[in-house]
Amino acid sequence: MKIRNATIDDATEIFKIEKRVFKNHWSFNSIKLEFTEIKHSRIFLLEADCKVIGYIFQRVMPGHSHIINMAIDLPYQHKGYGKFLLKKILEKDSKDT
Repeated sequence: MKIRNATIDDATEIFKIEKRVFKNHWSFNSIKLEFTEIKHSRIFLLEADCKVIGYIFQRVMPGHSHIINMAIDLPYQHKGYGKFLLKKILEKDSKDT
């Protein structure tokens, strides 16, 4: 498994997962805005076998951060991937402060 910073090029893949996972999902435009307009946004992807299987959106300010969206694609749910992703992001946050 690999966690990497997402780029605007990943917006389509994030949106596909978002639609599969959530009934009231974010719009594609809202996802793109996180990359282009929200200056405190950090977005990470979780990959397995070079395939995006999940993501996490954060808003990071000095001294704190907020997780504003997170999903693991349906075939990978209930296997510990979400817990792994959240744990790694929280570890990264504790090192950054």
